[in-house]
Amino acid sequence: MGSRVYDLVSRAVAQVLAVRSPAAAANYLSQRQAFLAYQAAQRDGPNRAWRGSRRSGDADLRRDASLVTARARDLATNNSYIRGAIRKICDNCVRAGIKPQSQLRRGDGKPDESLSKSLEKRFTRWARRKHASVEGHDSFWAMQRHVLRAVWVDGEILVRRVWVNTKRVAPFRLELIECDQLDSLVDGKLANGNKAVRGIEFGPDNRPVAYHILEEHPGGFMAGLPKSVRVSAEDIIHVYDKERVSQTRAVSWFASIIMETRDLSEYQAFERIANRLASAFGLFLTSPYPEVLSGNGLGVVENKTTYDEVPEFVNPGQITRLPTGTKIEAVANPRSGATFEPYVKSSLKGIAAGVGVAYHSLSQDYAETNYSGGRSAALEERLTYKGMQGFLEEKFLARVWEWFLEAEALAGEIAMPGYLADPEAYAEAVQWQKPGWTWVDPAKDATADEKRLAMGVTTRRRIAAQQGDDIDELVDELAEEEQTLRAKGLGHLLEPAKSAPVEPVKEEDDA
Repeated sequence: MGSRVYDLVSRAVAQVLAVRSPAAAANYLSQRQAFLAYQAAQRDGPNRAWRGSRRSGDADLRRDASLVTARARDLATNNSYIRGAIRKICDNCVRAGIKPQSQLRRGDGKPDESLSKSLEKRFTRWARRKHASVEGHDSFWAMQRHVLRAVWVDGEILVRRVWVNTKRVAPFRLELIECDQLDSLVDGKLANGNKAVRGIEFGPDNRPVAYHILEEHPGGFMAGLPKSVRVSAEDIIHVYDKERVSQTRAVSWFASIIMETRDLSEYQAFERIANRLASAFGLFLTSPYPEVLSGNGLGVVENKTTYDEVPEFVNPGQITRLPTGTKIEAVANPRSGATFEPYVKSSLKGIAAGVGVAYHSLSQDYAETNYSGGRSAALEERLTYKGMQGFLEEKFLARVWEWFLEAEALAGEIAMPGYLADPEAYAEAVQWQKPGWTWVDPAKDATADEKRLAMGVTTRRRIAAQQGDDIDELVDELAEEEQTLRAKGLGHLLEPAKSAPVEPVKEEDDA
């Protein structure tokens, strides 16, 4: 019926157009026909009420972001699956911290190891919690976990640079600010000619020039009517993933699974209550004799037990005399049926897909996981973690390294030749040592790395980086270890040991 009405309307419109321009009418009909060729555009059937949003990214966020964020925070606090997923993600992506490795070179093209090591050493000193954070609570490595967690839960976070007067360490600190403190009332056209979108001020080139930040968190006890402070964009890192070109703010990465996770939590809660009821039982006592219904002296019959004398609780092994003609009916509640486990598994698989981790990793259910399936899932999951590590490097770490170099140049405690002339050369000459993972199958993976080395398609540096190790530190440690062993007369331990051949791991049948 709906499609027929739509056809009639389309023909009527075409007839009106044909009065003035037959070509326009023909073009209109052809365009309508081409559009309706997509099944996703059907206007009848069970999905006839489905209407998507054609608003801009910022318009959708303006209406829904605050509620989505509040719900995501509740799940991250109270839902065991989401809380565990966040911890797993942070442990795999950040762990003890993603650390910079300076790769500076001298004018002749050779590595400047002295300056590179000096910068790394000073960065490590600054990264301690005493110097890195404004409040002195978190080290720079801990801040990385905070930032990653905030992006997952809130969708975004602000990192502010605060200059301080310190000696023997880079003179700046970092302040992490939740997205709630962006002053959303600063919106629209501003007096200085710039425009603002929910607290972010943009210049004529549509690049952020300032952030309007509330002095107190609006949800805090000390909030009152907080005032906002205009902070230059040079001192702010706005960490978020821009999924649509029309958005300047962000939404929780859990947005697509919030309702699914909430429904699963409520379902499990109801089943838990039902099982608690099922573990107990109740008794109904009925009798056709009204004279024994009360023990108040009205109708009490000699040598007959009244209901007032029946105990309220029944103990194991108890023998109780009941009123004459009493019948006992037990009340039982059924336990969870055969649909409980399949429903939970199905929901968790959808949640795991939304988070980007394997089902058995999210649920900690390894009962039905075989070797080959677990290995494939682990390798796929690591790609997700590597993507998040790259996100942190691009959106957060690289900018902090630039701030560190600028602070060191201003402090002037170490010589940084050529920095003022080309600061970009210093900023680009860095690699970030990210946490790696052990081999899934040590024997096979080690053999594969040996073959790749022999073929010349990889390097020891890359292999070490995949394990989360620094090749330069490994080489230094190996040299020091060899020297120590030889000095103590244990040089024979350096000879290759004869070991028994390693038997291949027998994979389980996928079936």
